[in-house]
Amino acid sequence: MTLTDTIRLITQKKAEDADGYSTVTETAVEVKCDSGKGITRAEFYEAYKAGIQLSAAFELWACDYGGQTFIEHNGKRYKVERAYPIDRDILQLNCSEVTR
Repeated sequence: MTLTDTIRLITQKKAEDADGYSTVTETAVEVKCDSGKGITRAEFYEAYKAGIQLSAAFELWACDYGGQTFIEHNGKRYKVERAYPIDRDILQLNCSEVTR
């Protein structure tokens, strides 16, 4: 694993403002990652059968990930569809692109 790229891990918190409206606050932390890993054909088609279109995979240190559900990379936002350990210290995030 070569950590030559960065991603922003995004945490969303929902709360109510003073008028009672629901608001979402986002905080982001930037971490090093390896974005050169692509989605395998098998992973893509298995996810597609479940209605999910995987478009990117990122590897990072497991200690950097805190369960965030969204990330940003090169100006694009992704939803983390699956996070799984590759070994004791490395985690892979399989993601689908979020269209805004």
